[in-house]
Amino acid sequence: LVAAGRAPNIEGLALEAAGITADRQGVVVTDRLRTTNPRVYAAGDVCSVYKFTHAADAMARIVIQNALFYGRRKASALVIPWVTFTDPEVAHVGVSEVEVAASGGGLRTITVPLSEVDRAIVDDETDGFVRVHHAGGALRGCTIVARHAGEMIGEVTYAMTHGGTLSDFAATVHPYPTQAEALRKAGLPHSQLCMAVLVQRVVPADYAFVIHTENPSTGAKDEIYIEMVRGLGETLVGNYPGRSLSAVVKKDNLAKPEVRSFPSKSVGLFVDET
Repeated sequence: LVAAGRAPNIEGLALEAAGITADRQGVVVTDRLRTTNPRVYAAGDVCSVYKFTHAADAMARIVIQNALFYGRRKASALVIPWVTFTDPEVAHVGVSEVEVAASGGGLRTITVPLSEVDRAIVDDETDGFVRVHHAGGALRGCTIVARHAGEMIGEVTYAMTHGGTLSDFAATVHPYPTQAEALRKAGLPHSQLCMAVLVQRVVPADYAFVIHTENPSTGAKDEIYIEMVRGLGETLVGNYPGRSLSAVVKKDNLAKPEVRSFPSKSVGLFVDET
């Protein structure tokens, strides 16, 4: 796969004569898509890092509203997905795995392999996965690798645009069998975690000790994820970061757990170094 990139086709327009600033990336615009000449707006590939037809269409709508109807819409408010039409397709929206790794635990990841989705098994299209990034259940991004990933990413984009959560995925009735059911499966672990919070509210306890037989952050089946929190059950879904002790241990080496996070607040958790 060779990506040669694109160059803006603005040579010969004499933009500088109109007071419009441009560089190698294209025309410089504000978040409301206004150029350095306040009477001129720009939209699409010529001014955006998202060089997609659907992004250009969305930006053109913003320009019409802001230029003709005194709108105040911002391009940064758009939730823009993209699809690479390989086989299988690769679709993405929102934060990347690099951003998740740099979040310091503020963002978490749930992965559903297509090998666990019945429709993918029937169609012999199990190469791929659905990977959802979230902050306490609130959707922050998603990557889908699947034969029809481009058809699936729209549901995630809609959910993110309207403040959707993992629980919304779990509560949505998806037709069976479809590959989109992977999104419902992605929401189930969080819903089950919320049920643990509900149980703790009904039966108050000083501590909660949670064990996942698979690592919910990476989807690794050969790892056990352990979390211990003090007091409020809400800490289980990330509403109060810094109150938990978490560790990951390989199933074939239970004697050597790897601690991933310590409480950053004094919440009464003590760990014996032995």
